[in-house]
Amino acid sequence: VIRDLSAEGFAAACEEAVAIGTPFWLQLPGLHDIPAEVKWRRGPFIGCEFEHGLSARAILSIVVKAG
Repeated sequence: VIRDLSAEGFAAACEEAVAIGTPFWLQLPGLHDIPAEVKWRRGPFIGCEFEHGLSARAILSIVVKAG
């Protein structure tokens, strides 16, 4: 579950133990997989930085599709 989203990355709930530095791909309906890397972990949450920042248009598309 995504908790926060920005042009640079996202925070999400993640039940699996994921190490810092692990490659991660954000998969969203209707969009291509977005490569990222885990930068931090706090309890059940991870923070990831996108390999390439998202444009404002891409973020708007994600928000509109999420309803």
